[in-house]
Amino acid sequence: MTKIYISITLMSILAFAYYLLPESESAKRSAKLRVRFTAYGCSSCHVISEAQSSSGKVGPPLTGLGSRAYLAGRLPNTHENLVRWIRFPQKVDPETVMPNMNVTESDAQEMAQILNEFK
Repeated sequence: MTKIYISITLMSILAFAYYLLPESESAKRSAKLRVRFTAYGCSSCHVISEAQSSSGKVGPPLTGLGSRAYLAGRLPNTHENLVRWIRFPQKVDPETVMPNMNVTESDAQEMAQILNEFK
């Protein structure tokens, strides 16, 4: 009986210690992206595996965006261009169906950095 209590206690301590461990940087970035992706409604149109709540089928999937040569078929894939596209898609391509979602500069910077890391 004592062995059972020791085992249960040890498992509880290990589970609690695991809970206290800091998340990996990748997990933190994915969580930040999910928050931004949801807040701005990106998942209504786009799918990205790092934001599991996404289910959109209108825009292209964003998974692997960092490995693409071009954004929207016309802009070289640089951090600056991705920020510009996220913030002002209609100015980049007046015929795009992607709406201006009023993404802030700081959120666009963070989203672009994270999206370009997913290759």
